[in-house]
Amino acid sequence: MPFQAKPLLFASLLATLLAAGCSSVVCESDGCCEPEGCCEEGGCLPPSPHGVATPWESLGGANGPAPAGTLLIKLTSAEGFCAAPWISELTCGEEAAWEVEVPLPPPLQFAGATVDLAELADLGGASYRQTTTGADCSIETGTLSGTLEIVSIDETQLEVRVTSATPSIAELEQGLIVPRCQNPELPQQAVAMTQSQFDLLYALRDGEPEAEAEDAAAEPFIEETLRVFVDRSSPAAGATCVDPLALFGDCQNRTTFDVTLPLGWQGPGTYDLLGSDIIVNEATSLVGEAECTRAESSWTSGQIEIIANTPTLLHVVLNDGAGTVVDAIATRCN
Repeated sequence: MPFQAKPLLFASLLATLLAAGCSSVVCESDGCCEPEGCCEEGGCLPPSPHGVATPWESLGGANGPAPAGTLLIKLTSAEGFCAAPWISELTCGEEAAWEVEVPLPPPLQFAGATVDLAELADLGGASYRQTTTGADCSIETGTLSGTLEIVSIDETQLEVRVTSATPSIAELEQGLIVPRCQNPELPQQAVAMTQSQFDLLYALRDGEPEAEAEDAAAEPFIEETLRVFVDRSSPAAGATCVDPLALFGDCQNRTTFDVTLPLGWQGPGTYDLLGSDIIVNEATSLVGEAECTRAESSWTSGQIEIIANTPTLLHVVLNDGAGTVVDAIATRCN
């Protein structure tokens, strides 16, 4: 049975965010909110300086099978970003740059849990990458050993510590706090919402009275369409549940796929795009200092594959049949 929208809860979340004047959820990628000055009280969410934790299933099976609900934790000396959590480069410098990945199955997802990393071997174990210092820089890779401790964990973030780590990485001993991806309040690789949620979102934005917008969104939908918004900006900016079309803030150079899925196309399977216009590629760009342009083009050939559709995420692969393939995990906006 398809996941049903909860328009009133969505409206409440949206109204709270809009009432703040500027939402921190739309500015993780560049560390700055609009309008200018709204971050003076510390409401802005910069990219996590220590990494992210993302659901195992969001990796599309690339890491093999794992118990449902497993998290993959990425800890790094660089920055983590939920819109592109596994795309990073280690840069040589005076100090070693490093990156660690650790699987965390559900039985260990509670504050105070500890485990010898060797016991996670069935899930691939903990791995590391680290640069060497000096004139001849190289990247070392291998298996990380030590003891993992979950210091704290909730729906939005977790704090972890690795003691007796080999190789030794001082930051791991101190404990690092990272956000949990698939959190609708953070910029994601992609987001998905029902058509009624989308209509409510932009009705409120355009000044329609909240009560009227909620009444319209609450009308029963016999066939509830899903809208999926995939960010393909470079660098990644991230799609958000509060503004999937990036219309709330200033114009930016953005590339977004807007995919409209009718009810019959929401289950796992492959569907032919021939003659359809359900995939729209939207590009916004800032010309000079003031002019904002927006261009749209539709895919009319190729295929769309729904790999998974759950109450929390939707895994979709778009293929235009001419070499362009977009593989994305969309967070469900509840």
